[in-house]
Amino acid sequence: GWPNNGSPLPQGPYYCGAGADRMFGRAISDAHYAACRYAGLTISGTNAEVMPGQWEYQVGPCVGIAGADQLWMSRYILDRVAEDFNVYVTL
Repeated sequence: GWPNNGSPLPQGPYYCGAGADRMFGRAISDAHYAACRYAGLTISGTNAEVMPGQWEYQVGPCVGIAGADQLWMSRYILDRVAEDFNVYVTL
């Protein structure tokens, strides 16, 4: 998710922003969301975070232990989707 010509600017411009010059990794986030929905997981949202290439998603609403199960499955799906884009997922 880093620009090819150096380091990104300080975090401010990237927070929940839009634009190809600021939102690195949107295709990965969108593909992950679609794959989770296809798998029957309850994903209630995604958004870009403070730094380039940093994204988050929300699992739920779920009842009881189903939330933890869906979180684990969504992480597995994220790892597999990331493979298609030749990137690594870190926590």
